[in-house]
Amino acid sequence: CCCCFNRYETYSVVIQHLESGACVSTMNRVDVNKSAATFLKWLAYIVKKRHEDILNNVGLRETHFYQVHPYECSMCGLEVQSLSALFMHMD
Repeated sequence: CCCCFNRYETYSVVIQHLESGACVSTMNRVDVNKSAATFLKWLAYIVKKRHEDILNNVGLRETHFYQVHPYECSMCGLEVQSLSALFMHMD
C-alpha cells in the first residue's frame, strides 16, 4: 500500500484495502473514487455519466454505493461498483 506500506499480492487487494477504510491513511471508497476520477488515464474506465457524480460525490456515498456502477471494463463493457472490483475483473 502506498499509504501504509503494507504488502499485498495484487493491485485489486491494495485498492480494496484503501476502499474499506482499514488503512491508517483513513482513505475510503469515496477518496479512491475521487482520486480515480481526477486522473485522465482513468476516464476510459469510468462510466461517462458517472464521472461528474464521482467528482461531486453525488449518489456515491458509501451507504448508497451498492446501487451505482461507476466503473466499466474497457474491453468487455462490464460495469462494476468499485475500482477494486474492476481490477479483480481485469486480473
